[in-house]
Amino acid sequence: MRSNPTPPLTPSFPAFGTKNRNRRPCLRHLASITIRGGEFRPVFLPNLPMFASANKKGNPFSSMILTIAGSPGTGKTSVGKILADKLGYRFYSMGGLRGNMALEKGLTLDELNALGEQEGSTDIPVDEYQKELGQKEDNFVIEGRLSWHFIPHSFKILLTCDPAEAARRIYLARKHEADTREDEPLYASPEEAEKVLRLRVESDKRRYQKYYGIDYQDQAHYDLVIDTTDSSEPEETAERILAELRKRRQG
Repeated sequence: MRSNPTPPLTPSFPAFGTKNRNRRPCLRHLASITIRGGEFRPVFLPNLPMFASANKKGNPFSSMILTIAGSPGTGKTSVGKILADKLGYRFYSMGGLRGNMALEKGLTLDELNALGEQEGSTDIPVDEYQKELGQKEDNFVIEGRLSWHFIPHSFKILLTCDPAEAARRIYLARKHEADTREDEPLYASPEEAEKVLRLRVESDKRRYQKYYGIDYQDQAHYDLVIDTTDSSEPEETAERILAELRKRRQG
């Protein structure tokens, strides 16, 4: 199978949404954003927070964008990847994008969020990026707490979960993926994870209210809300979403 080569690093690139005299980088190769010398600069990495697959032949869900929001531990990323695979869509992770940004700045995700409460440089470029995705691409799944807002023509999904269960999932995931989740701290217990995640959600809500005046947890924003607390596997949640999509397409 022939793979597309990773393009070279763009020498200089202003904030997303502005016009650049040079060729804009392909969105499929954009992995993260680095802030250098007061400019936002795209960085191309081989381990993209995006997973590409060709649209499957005969797919009844052609020409569609799915946005998935939710607090940490609700299963956004796992469910999103499964949906993208089943639909033959691309998958984009805004959490992965912000995680890369935190690592490049030598911060944890929570430290990046704290910085974002003081200045917009940690949120606005990512938000402009997903807005551009919604304008230029189709047939993809994207997880991000505000993706529904920046891609208003998408099918908007909110995943919820009991905070204690969400913290247990994050604790176990971090414990078993110690080398792959460097933006997430190691937790001594699920209880510690729950405390940190509660503070993270509060930080998210403050930033989104400050910059956009919105509450991503307001269920009125979404087309479909699913509580994943009792879901044994993310495949179960993905199947529930697909079943709802089929029902709405047939209706």
